[in-house]
Amino acid sequence: MDIKTIKVKKPSVILNEDKYEELKETLEILSNSDLVRSISKALAEPKEKRKSHEEVFSKK
Repeated sequence: MDIKTIKVKKPSVILNEDKYEELKETLEILSNSDLVRSISKALAEPKEKRKSHEEVFSKK
């Protein structure tokens, strides 16, 4: 395991690449107000009316 010491002038956070990509995707979604509104509307529906992942994406 390599340990590197660096000097920083501002508070910093170190993330692994996977977590960084997840964070970027989350920020991209949250920056799209139409998409956030659509997600909120879908989550407000009763669970009985929601479609499962399999129903939406299964091959017929």
